[in-house]
Amino acid sequence: MNADDAAGPSIQVHVAGSVISVRIDAPNKVNAISPSMLQDLETVVTNPPAAPEGSVLILSGRPGIFSAGANLPDVAALGSEEWMAFLEQIQRVCDLIAELPLPTIASIDGPCIGLAAEIALACDFRIASDRATLAWPEVTVGLPCPVRQLTQYLSKPRVVDLVLTGRMVPADEALALGLLTQVTEGEGLESATAAYARSLTGRSPIAVGATKKGLVDLGGAPVSRNGSFFTASARARDSSQFRAAVNRLKPRSGDPATAPE
Repeated sequence: MNADDAAGPSIQVHVAGSVISVRIDAPNKVNAISPSMLQDLETVVTNPPAAPEGSVLILSGRPGIFSAGANLPDVAALGSEEWMAFLEQIQRVCDLIAELPLPTIASIDGPCIGLAAEIALACDFRIASDRATLAWPEVTVGLPCPVRQLTQYLSKPRVVDLVLTGRMVPADEALALGLLTQVTEGEGLESATAAYARSLTGRSPIAVGATKKGLVDLGGAPVSRNGSFFTASARARDSSQFRAAVNRLKPRSGDPATAPE
């Protein structure tokens, strides 16, 4: 993969000097992540593009919106086995990002929701604009919320608050909770992220990789497909509440902009 290659039409990859930039750019207004996009992201983090030793990876979305998370209509269309595989892939992608032998930064502008927030928490650092918001609203649409990433940052009472209410967490609160590394004014996000990346270049990939692998091990083993979370997820995706949530995303007559494309 050269400096201008893209892993897929919606996951853009570019290498400039010691910075690998990975951008989520979905063909829908809320930058929602489809199963095929998650596969493209897995391809990138499994085999990152060639870059100088000691490079840094920056993951970003579009200006004004990092990502609204999983594309619910696409999730609803998955078969039962495909849904289980999708859940496993989410865990796998997060672990791959967390174990990359180079520093990783999520650059967050605007909403960073659900699946997108899980992916951002898998990064080592999160630099956000003051208009960034984080949320884990899965329960509000009838799906169980994966909490493995959150529990590495917050106490149980804090996690319960965020996942059962599904409320939006503004940037200043997310910073105070330790979910964000730094908050900057919206127009300064790109330069702030670039400056932070420069401060991290030149690290030994062997030392970084070994250290991060140890941190992942501290977080516990991935959730098993045979466990209660996967079992509940299989039932929840077929629930009337989730189907109603998907239907609310469908465009109304004469208004195609009301749902992800």
